[in-house]
Amino acid sequence: MFSAMRKNGTARALLAVTVALAACSGEDATTTTAETTTTTVLTTTTVATTTTTQATTTSVDEVAAAGAHYLEIVAPGNCLIEQLTAIEDSGRDADGFMDPNAWDDMVDAGLLTLYAQSSEADIAFLEALATYEWPAIVQEDVEALIEEVSASASWALAVSESQSFDEWANLWSNPPEAVAAAVVRAKLGLESNIGSDVVDCPA
Repeated sequence: MFSAMRKNGTARALLAVTVALAACSGEDATTTTAETTTTTVLTTTTVATTTTTQATTTSVDEVAAAGAHYLEIVAPGNCLIEQLTAIEDSGRDADGFMDPNAWDDMVDAGLLTLYAQSSEADIAFLEALATYEWPAIVQEDVEALIEEVSASASWALAVSESQSFDEWANLWSNPPEAVAAAVVRAKLGLESNIGSDVVDCPA
């Protein structure tokens, strides 16, 4: 009897443990661990860059004013060229060539003095070119003209120091390049100087 009760007690104890374990097991099975997933959202900001292009415009009045200024500052040098041309033409022979025998007469007429004055006029001209605010359409051409006028000033000074006809003729027949003035004049709407160095000299 004691043995049967012991068995029954043991059985009941085992049953109780089993139920308890089952309960625990079921509790564990029903327990859910929530995992929190953090999602990082990257926000891309697009910055729109607006490029503003400013068009350089030149008004008609601006070009006209620049043209008038150009004629004013180039006139002194051109007037000297007119006088030099007259003296040089007087020293040509019947075939149109420069006559060595006319050298003394040309010098007496002021040939070399006028070349020295022409050099000074070129310097004044290039200074006026460099200090004026030219329209954008001719700015680069004016810069090229300044270089040419600078070379012309040096050349005219060298010519003015000639000691003989041969020395003068060698320099006179090899003047520096002069092409920028024609471009500047064209862009400013002025009369062309192509084929003639004598323009714009007031009467």
